[in-house]
Amino acid sequence: MEFIRNAWYVAGWSSEIDQELRRFTILEENIVIYRKADGDVVALEDRCPHRLLPLSLGKRVGDNIQCGYHGLTFDCSGKCVRVPGQNNLPASAYVDAFKTVERHNIVWIWMGDQDKADPTDIFDLAEFSDPAWEAHQGDALHLKSNYLNVAENLVDPAHVSFVHPTTLGNSASENVPVHVSTEGKAIVAWRWIRDSEPIGFFKKFGD
Repeated sequence: MEFIRNAWYVAGWSSEIDQELRRFTILEENIVIYRKADGDVVALEDRCPHRLLPLSLGKRVGDNIQCGYHGLTFDCSGKCVRVPGQNNLPASAYVDAFKTVERHNIVWIWMGDQDKADPTDIFDLAEFSDPAWEAHQGDALHLKSNYLNVAENLVDPAHVSFVHPTTLGNSASENVPVHVSTEGKAIVAWRWIRDSEPIGFFKKFGD
């Protein structure tokens, strides 16, 4: 499957990542993610280059990871810093490292050319940092679908009247046109539904 690689992706909520070695699968790649002692997040390719054992099955040695097969140890940049029983550290003994940024209680990861990772490109939603708003950290949704289908669904508000008539839509929006803008890097879809009954989701918050 083809993916857009030079982009920031959500690796997980900040609360999901601690000092334990955990495997995450992002763009069909297995990544081991953990926090260093100082709290910074590390993301490395989750396979030892020697016997391909997942590093997430190894153990922490300080801020480094020791492979559980032969004890090869890798630092936070992915460089091998120890091969037990020998002083030679082969140049081929490394794993890919991925840049991460923590913002809005979300850990973001750059899966493409690491030299092109620019934190200012991370999607910003001002309400996440506004004390007048409360952010809800929900669980993951596991969907057996191409990711493009999900992206298209999220910029298609016209379907909610029919697919989600008791929560996100109702009959009042059936004939309201959708406006779309494709300027810049974002696709923005919107419509105004005025003087109508609130949707079911909003009714729970006092109409």
